[in-house]
Amino acid sequence: MQKKAERIIEDLSKKYNKPKEVIRAIVESQFLCAKQEMIKGEFGNIKSYSNVRFPHIGMFYASPQLINRLYHLIESNKNGKS
Repeated sequence: MQKKAERIIEDLSKKYNKPKEVIRAIVESQFLCAKQEMIKGEFGNIKSYSNVRFPHIGMFYASPQLINRLYHLIESNKNGKS
């Protein structure tokens, strides 16, 4: 983990008198939740992908152009094209 994030976890641990592992789990759980929500998307069905908004970071979303590009790259690799 980055040094800055590690410092923040340490500061929060001291501030709230909680173990670092608990604070780290809280910080990392939001990204795990976002990952689980975003991978529910159905391959080839652009509208099935979810957008996830973090209050202090912003929106994570799968753009239709990127999904189409990835879909075509995967299909072309299956057919033996590069």
